[in-house]
Amino acid sequence: MVSVRIHSDNVKKYKQIEKTLFRLFRLFDNLCMLCYEETIHQIKEGGNRNKVRHWCCCLTDNQVHDHWESLDNIQKVICGPNWYDTVKKKHTVWRAVAQKRSLPGNGPCPALGSGGCLICSCRPITCTTQLCEKMIFILSKMGISKANYTRPLQIEEIIRLPNILRIVYGQEKGKIDFLQVESYVKSIEGLRVEFEKFDLSQRRKMVVEAINCFLCGK
Repeated sequence: MVSVRIHSDNVKKYKQIEKTLFRLFRLFDNLCMLCYEETIHQIKEGGNRNKVRHWCCCLTDNQVHDHWESLDNIQKVICGPNWYDTVKKKHTVWRAVAQKRSLPGNGPCPALGSGGCLICSCRPITCTTQLCEKMIFILSKMGISKANYTRPLQIEEIIRLPNILRIVYGQEKGKIDFLQVESYVKSIEGLRVEFEKFDLSQRRKMVVEAINCFLCGK
């Protein structure tokens, strides 16, 4: 993969997009925590092989490693040349449980820490914009999306978004103009507004339903 020079203006614009994405993901409340805890429980119990494909993404998939080349260019700008070694040296909550047990896929991700992802800005594109099948399930049950929730999807598979992330990450040449950023943010905000119409108790009820459906077989 040939990397190109990353424009600082592009990074600033992307942080605005990322902030908007995080606002959306926060509406899923404690979904990731419950998914992680149930996955750890099933690992300790020897694993439910029928549920493995729905286990916590960060425990079973190492996007940071798989997308090293596409991530390295921008992380060097933000965190310095030794960013990956720094991430791997930090304490990660899964080690006590998972290090001696076989996990599906190539996880766990070294960026998984006690408070979630250790990479606070410009994570792999596939992490930043991915909705797991449980998230799709929730949006579908609430009538916000008609997408099939049998597998994870990138958010651009649900709503139309400008194709600008590869430029931000230095995978393609180009600059991002304000209208593209505005369009991206407006689309994400539209999805968030629809989701926010449901109060916290309703959203939490759907989170529990998603965990029960995919991980607990209820």
